[in-house]
This record gives sequence, C-alpha cells and structure tokens, in this order.
Amino acid sequence: MPADDRSNAYDESPLEWLSFKISLPKYRFIGHDTPVEYALGLVKTWYPVTFRNVKETYLDENQDDNEETEPSPKPVEAKVYDILVYRYRNGCCRINIKLFPPATTETVSQLEASQADETTQADEASLADESNINDSKTGPSAQVVCKYIVSVRNDLLESLEHESKFYEGQLKALQGTVVPNFHGRYILEGTWKDNRDIKFVCILLEDCGEGIADEGFFNLNIEDRITIFKKLVEIHAAGIRQARFEESNVVVKDGDYRIVEFDHASRHNCKWKDTMEQHLGESLKDIGEAFGCQELALCGHELGLWNVTGHNLDRRWPTSKLPARRAHASD
Repeated sequence: MPADDRSNAYDESPLEWLSFKISLPKYRFIGHDTPVEYALGLVKTWYPVTFRNVKETYLDENQDDNEETEPSPKPVEAKVYDILVYRYRNGCCRINIKLFPPATTETVSQLEASQADETTQADEASLADESNINDSKTGPSAQVVCKYIVSVRNDLLESLEHESKFYEGQLKALQGTVVPNFHGRYILEGTWKDNRDIKFVCILLEDCGEGIADEGFFNLNIEDRITIFKKLVEIHAAGIRQARFEESNVVVKDGDYRIVEFDHASRHNCKWKDTMEQHLGESLKDIGEAFGCQELALCGHELGLWNVTGHNLDRRWPTSKLPARRAHASD
C-alpha cells in the first residue's frame, strides 16, 4: 500500500488511532456509585489486549499484493484510570492514550489547550506525574472514554458497529455539541490467547463528563431539562431515535449536556411539530396529535416538561416540578 493511502485514511476524523495496547477490567460487577479508587481495587484480573482500528484493517485487507507497504507504527500505550460502568465482560471506562500520527499538530494543540483550561497549574503538575500527560519523554496523551464489549455473541459485538455507523453518519454534524466526538472503532489484533472464539471490540469517544444519577432528572432545573430536550430534537431531526431515554443517556461537563448510548438506536422519520413551548406544563393524552412525534413526547414526559396520561409510564412528575403553563390565546 502506498504510504500516502495510509496517512489519508483518517482525514475526515477529528482524531483516531491506528492501534493501542491496554489492559481492560475482567469479570467484575462494579456499580455506578462505586468510588474510583475502590472500583479499580476490585479488579483482580485484567485483559491485556491490543486493539486495531477497523479502518486500518480494511486498508490492509484490500491492498494489492504487488503494492509496496509501509509498516504500521507500534501500538501506543493506553491505561484505564476510571471505571464508569462495568458488567460481565463489557463496560465503559476513562483512559489515557498516547497521541501519535495520524493526529495532527493542530489536534494535539487543541487537546492540550482544553486540558489546560480545565486544570489548575498545581493539578496539571500532579496529573502529569500520575498519567504522563504532556510528559517530555513519552509525549502528550488524550483522555477519552473507551466503551468495550468482550463476548462470543455476534449480536452484542455488532451493537458497537451499529453505534459507530451512526456516529460517522447521521450524528457526524452533531459531534462536539449534541453528542460526543467519535474517535473510531477498534477490534482485537489477532486472537485471544485463552479462547479463540472470544472477540473484543471497542469505540473511543470524547469524555463529556459525568452521567446523571438514577432519578436525577427530578433534580435538574427546568432550563437544563429544556436544553436536553432540544438536543434530543436535533438527534431526531438527523433521523435517529434511541430505543429508550433515561438518565443513563445523558452526561454533563461544566453545564454542557451531551446525549450518549446509540448501540440500540434506529433510523427515524421524525414528524415533530415544534410545539414544545405550547404544551409546557400541560397534561396530555393524545400526544401524537399534540406533538407529531410520540417518541419525543415521551422523552419530554421523562424530562418533566409535561405529563403524559393514558400511557403505562413509571415516572410521574409532581405539579410543583412542572414548568408553568404558557398562556394561550384560547385561555
């Protein structure tokens, strides 16, 4: 393969890696509220694996045997420093991962600048000691979220492929504002030494902050709930609906909300009527007629923008938590 083919393979991505080495948590149940230090301490064994970008795999599989090839760079090092969600053989964690081409100088500078803005000088020094961020010997690192699945079941493995296609397709224009930036899908390089049937797959995403606790929508002010809802409207306008909507689908950092979890999402021809303001604080039964999109109407109920009646819904909002009803011409 000509060298320029490999270097141009990632031009449309904000930042992706060719391959990386990491040890992932193995065989533990860790709850959402488990302290980071305790959660990491619970992990007795780890999966030491090397992941390879699926785009790199595609390029190698489709190269001409007579073409000159350029050796792939060695995998960069990555390390888990926070466990977000963990279930049997699948989970989500924060990782530090070294930067190297095809990351551009501009991208590296942007990452370094954003990290500097969020961290005091004292914290920066401590962080550099602990995780080699901007270390002169090892080079700069990025802090991203790794969502992974370890399984023999193709339906589970394919769910991350399904999610990555949405990020690279309909959600591409919404990355960085409505949803996290997407940093590629990766598969195990080679086969797992203990069981050749086990497959590993992961996606890397921008770290957009903390999740909202169960029943946490009740604790948000109405302005924040409306902000989240408007982002859901943008996702629907892009032609996607999530299989469910709850607190686990929202993360927040410095007041900036993002929508996550598209592994079970589907294509959607949304008929939204843009009647949110008109129905704030109301109780409604015929939500199809009122809103045009029943799914968004139910999301609005989950966020406490209105109460939906006549449906078997678990969440009920007290009147005191609903927004004040807007005055209508007919009132």
